[in-house]
Amino acid sequence: MKIFNTEWKTTNPLQSHLKTIPCHKFLDRFNELWLLSKESFEQGLIDKEAEKRGKKIKKSSVDKQLLLDFRRFRELLSNNLIKLNQSNNLT
Repeated sequence: MKIFNTEWKTTNPLQSHLKTIPCHKFLDRFNELWLLSKESFEQGLIDKEAEKRGKKIKKSSVDKQLLLDFRRFRELLSNNLIKLNQSNNLT
């Protein structure tokens, strides 16, 4: 069984590969198979495992993302204002 993160943005599907569990190892690695259970999904355990392995980006809250976007936009705007007004000796 191969487990992939379908949210991982990549052109190469092998980069989104999380883990492989051979069928003859199912009993030995039952705890890893448990990550695919309903209870595990409800608790977000597979997401946490993917984050540990660097196969899932931690999601930030909407307000934090909006603040980061606002800061980036403000910085781009101010840099462009300065750049476009250098010839007018404006600061």
